[in-house]
Amino acid sequence: MKGIEDKSLDQLIEIVPESAYGANATMFSVALEGWKRGLKLKFFKKYIKNRVKIRYSLSNEEREIKFQLSLAEFVPKETRNITRSKKNTKDYLLKADIPTPQGRSFSGENEDDEIINYAKTLEYPLVIKPVSASLGIGVTTNIYDEETFSENLKHLRGNKGYKEIIVEQQVTGEDTRLFVVGDQVVSAFKRIAANVIGDGKHTIKELIELKNSNRKKTHMLAVLKLKLMLR
Repeated sequence: MKGIEDKSLDQLIEIVPESAYGANATMFSVALEGWKRGLKLKFFKKYIKNRVKIRYSLSNEEREIKFQLSLAEFVPKETRNITRSKKNTKDYLLKADIPTPQGRSFSGENEDDEIINYAKTLEYPLVIKPVSASLGIGVTTNIYDEETFSENLKHLRGNKGYKEIIVEQQVTGEDTRLFVVGDQVVSAFKRIAANVIGDGKHTIKELIELKNSNRKKTHMLAVLKLKLMLR
């Protein structure tokens, strides 16, 4: 972004342990960088629904800030509750006149037939997903006909147990995430779907193995290997 100095954290590649790969990489990286910059680092346990969760804080002589992964404690609880629900997020975006895909949410009280009939009013392709899941869990894209939609709906609500779901038209475009501190956007990055590009030398399987080898260098991707799916 213009006017913002690029401060690379390449040094983390060699010092983040494999046990911290995945979602915990953000906690390890933020905690480590804070400690390296002279802040006091403290880890502590927190019991949530009878489960032990690890939290940490960074402090100086004037202030202490507690974190959950990369999320600071001063992020309002209301904000966190909104973003945990795709329904609430969609509602707030619409209130702010921010364009969202056409669609709506359904609760456990809605019957499958009602949802299927609603899907008929939308243009294909469609997307179906749980209201509260994250990390792409339960999301099905590229639904182009009623039969496929019905099968995925029954699988999601029946086999997977997600009764509250959202049905939307599929929108294509760049997937960009923004990082906000206070009321300022301080960085942005574009998310690119996992892929391989042929080079005329390697097979698809070999290209996937090479890509997985490179993904090991990125802490968030190291545990998410590409798989060759044969049909």
